[in-house]
Amino acid sequence: MSRSRWSMSCSATCRDVILAAISIAILTATEVVASGLVMPRTRHEPSGAPGANGGVRFSGCGRVIAERGYCMTTWDGDVHLVGLESGSTCAVARSEALEGMYDLHSIAWRGDALYICGRAGLTRISLPDGDFEESEVSCDGVAAVSSEGLVVLPYRGDPTYWSTGLPLFPSFESLLRDPDDATYLPTTRNSRIAVHGRLLFSAWHSTDSVEVQDLFTGETLPSIPLEGYDDWIWGFSVTGDGELIVSGPPTETPSLFVFDVRTGDRLRQIAMDRPAVGLVCLGRRDHAAKRSVTTLPQLR
Repeated sequence: MSRSRWSMSCSATCRDVILAAISIAILTATEVVASGLVMPRTRHEPSGAPGANGGVRFSGCGRVIAERGYCMTTWDGDVHLVGLESGSTCAVARSEALEGMYDLHSIAWRGDALYICGRAGLTRISLPDGDFEESEVSCDGVAAVSSEGLVVLPYRGDPTYWSTGLPLFPSFESLLRDPDDATYLPTTRNSRIAVHGRLLFSAWHSTDSVEVQDLFTGETLPSIPLEGYDDWIWGFSVTGDGELIVSGPPTETPSLFVFDVRTGDRLRQIAMDRPAVGLVCLGRRDHAAKRSVTTLPQLR
């Protein structure tokens, strides 16, 4: 289940260098103070980060959105928000596309739409009404890449999986018009993905670390060891506040585990009232980039 965190030949000094490298790659040296905490500034902070999803307002979810951060996630046919302080949830949509789907470990959120790898292929779900549109692009995961579009983790049963790389589509509309019109990026052998800025974070389905690489060049960066965690990854996301959030398995007390993205130190564990499959999370710094574009009703 576990993977070796460090090479046997790596000394303590070497480990310090590795941790410094990942810190520099992900975060700048500039820091801002928020609520008494010193929070790092992201080097590659996209507009409306992550995935240009800032700007959507959810009626009836004010308490969750007012927390230090929140995540969009799925469970049992619902799309809901979960607060990164209280673990409280607020349902925002229900869709037939999500019913019976419990393996949506990598999802994308852009504007008023959620993207999943559904039964038929990459699927767009409208958050205002739950309607959905399916494509013929088979996939195991999807992530939003700022204004560049959607990057897809191909279906592992595809015989060209290892040879073609990760397809990056400019938009869902372009994918529907021509599924072959994609830019291919360096691939990963892992089964879960998340993107922040120009960095691709990936993980195996059960692990104690998260791998990092440059999304566009494939340059490998040091992995992030997850302090005290060695379990299933039901979803994960990285925020502009320098936090890596992991959704653990659906035990009697499902939880989110929050780590420092620079060092892998565990910062806190958040108990939830329901499991979370797939995560797209926003922190304080991501909130600062938001624009008001859509107001969605609360699901009753």
